Amino acid sequence: MQLDLFENGTPTPARVDDAQSEKQIKCIRSRRCPLPPFRKNAPKGTSEVAASMIAPYTNSMRERVYRAIVGAGVTGLTDDEGEAQLGIIAQSYTPRRRELVQLGCIRDSGNRRMTRNGRTAAVWVTVSKRGVRDE
Repeated sequence: MQLDLFENGTPTPARVDDAQSEKQIKCIRSRRCPLPPFRKNAPKGTSEVAASMIAPYTNSMRERVYRAIVGAGVTGLTDDEGEAQLGIIAQSYTPRRRELVQLGCIRDSGNRRMTRNGRTAAVWVTVSKRGVRDE
């Protein structure tokens, strides 16, 4: 397999009009992930209950996060920007973004931008599947 790479060796972000992005979205939509993780050190009956309550919505939320990052193109999104754009709270947005990283759909661009609170944050971009071929 071979990916299109920037000069520094990192995969190029996908384009919004990239047909592969639509295939990736179908894959994300079809994932049957286990219950979202919950904090084991949280008070009994809080985090575990919240995880089970949000489970039916995680696929659609993951897709929304992915579409937002694809839509940002090479500029990418920080978690803070994605949360504001989609109106999703950090406790729901960040786990969905992390799942996309684990699925290999997005990656840390290596760039950093300031959040609304004046802190630096990672900028997330999609990983291009264009140019992938079996060798």
